[in-house]
Amino acid sequence: MKLLFRIIAVAVLLCLTGFCVFAFLTSFEVGWISIWHFLYGVCGTGSLAIAMRLLFWRVKSGKIAVTAGLPIAAAGLFFLAVLVLWLWAKLLR
Repeated sequence: MKLLFRIIAVAVLLCLTGFCVFAFLTSFEVGWISIWHFLYGVCGTGSLAIAMRLLFWRVKSGKIAVTAGLPIAAAGLFFLAVLVLWLWAKLLR
């Protein structure tokens, strides 16, 4: 019964992660900076981290859950750096 609960919970969390990824991408149609970017990023990263923790429950540390969100965080920082440079270049014109 525990295994069945874990499988169902992971499936639901991965669906939520997928929704957040696509919603994060479509939130750029609204504008450059909005609260939705933050909300979808945090929700997607959090649900992915929890899903990874449920998948690898035999691992005693949370290293897998932390490293699951690392690529998303790195992409967010890269986007932020590009956005800041773009805005800076636009202001200098």
